Amino acid sequence: MVIPEGYKNTEIGIIPEDWDAIDFGQVGFYFKGKGISMRDVRLYGKPCIMYGDIYVKFDTYFYDCDYYVDDITASKSTRALPLDLFFTASGETAEDIGRCVSYLGKDTIYIGGDIIALRPYSQYDSLFLSYVQNSYKLKRQKATFAQGNSVVHISTSNIQKTFFACPRKKQEQIIISSAIFDVDKTIDNLEKLIEKKKNIKQGAMQELLTGKRRLPGFTGGWTVKTIGRSGYLYKETINPQLSPLVLFYEYSMPAFDNGKQPIMKYGKDMHSNRTVISGKVLLFNKLNVRQKRIWLIDAEKEKSVCSSEFLAYYSDEIDLLYLNYLLNSSKITKNFIDSSTGTSNSQQRITPDVFLGYSITVPSDIEEQTAIASILYDMDNEIEELEKKLAKYRCLKQGMMSELLTGHIRLTEKEDA
Repeated sequence: MVIPEGYKNTEIGIIPEDWDAIDFGQVGFYFKGKGISMRDVRLYGKPCIMYGDIYVKFDTYFYDCDYYVDDITASKSTRALPLDLFFTASGETAEDIGRCVSYLGKDTIYIGGDIIALRPYSQYDSLFLSYVQNSYKLKRQKATFAQGNSVVHISTSNIQKTFFACPRKKQEQIIISSAIFDVDKTIDNLEKLIEKKKNIKQGAMQELLTGKRRLPGFTGGWTVKTIGRSGYLYKETINPQLSPLVLFYEYSMPAFDNGKQPIMKYGKDMHSNRTVISGKVLLFNKLNVRQKRIWLIDAEKEKSVCSSEFLAYYSDEIDLLYLNYLLNSSKITKNFIDSSTGTSNSQQRITPDVFLGYSITVPSDIEEQTAIASILYDMDNEIEELEKKLAKYRCLKQGMMSELLTGHIRLTEKEDA
């Protein structure tokens, strides 16, 4: 093994010579939360944090508490100070156990049960320690200590056994945590902006798709159309013996989870229950109606098929992009859920007759449909670009944590400035 100049080999790998490989038992004083349950919380009083907050609301650090307790409950609880760290002592999975947050606020707070607290010694930066604890390596270490099945636990002594690489100079710890913190703030701002844009789009859908707000230049009436009388379903199936190289549109659970298009792949089709599609097609999933069900795709002419989970629909009376947004609106989603068959969520489905028999109210002028769809499409594109940017920064953060928290890349005060 070749060890670079200025580095040394330790039990946790190669680290800078002026760093130490230490365990978390050396970094501060540990204590436990107690005495607060959800029935004790108030809208005012003394600020407190529950272990569920660490899972749901906070990531690595927080400034303010959302809950409060009265003086009597506080007197029976555990007092914590700014720059203390808090760990979840229990959770649902081994991978999530021991999640850590640093308290960067200014007030004394109180901590509930199932929280392990750490008050770092003065030579350690609280935020740096929190980033370390939430790094991939430390999560993997904590997972090996998890105990239990339906509910898993980790003890204070096992958190103290976790090892990490630490700069001897506190200033270098601060420089590292500040660099990662800056990326975190960018991520937080992007998440808030995306949420704002999604809310704006939702409001626009509610107004434009119902006619509450009309676009300039359009004054015509709206009409009721039945989906089945305004278009048709593709019904031609493929012959597997004669099928050429084709593009498949298939059902996949990840597509339902993230709202993206159905899975697409090229290959030789060996199934006869595929439907041949071409051009712009609205794919309506018959299964699991509580998930996203509708996608507008542009199929390659005479080279595309879709699996039997979809109804493939075409119309020249209704703008398909407009119909895509309309059928994905919350009101119509509920109507389809109410019209579904099946005894459980996983078995619920929409029949072709229900889909084709559904009535919708749309602008009589198809140009108005197209104009409305275009506005919503532009909003979607803006959100998608922001989400790509967010994903880029999340990857950047993971890369920075991997390199900076191990000393593989060093930051100096001059570089940080």
